[in-house]
Amino acid sequence: MKKPFPKFKSQKAFDKFLETTDLGDYLEPSDFKKVTFKFRNQDRVISLRISSSLLELLKKATAKHNTKYQRLIKSILEEHVVSYL
Repeated sequence: MKKPFPKFKSQKAFDKFLETTDLGDYLEPSDFKKVTFKFRNQDRVISLRISSSLLELLKKATAKHNTKYQRLIKSILEEHVVSYL
């Protein structure tokens, strides 16, 4: 069984806890939920040139995700762009 999280008296105490603690002692993979980010209203149109082979791969992947390829591209960007910041 995993440990329960302690109570913190301040944000500083919580920050120190995060810096010095292995969260694996407190969390299990089943504790996490998939999230998506909606940054803002989708009010811009862009043009993107990609190879025809990449487009075909995207179209094949849409069958697994039951979506349109443009929505899949947008989902991929939403999921991964944060890691580049």
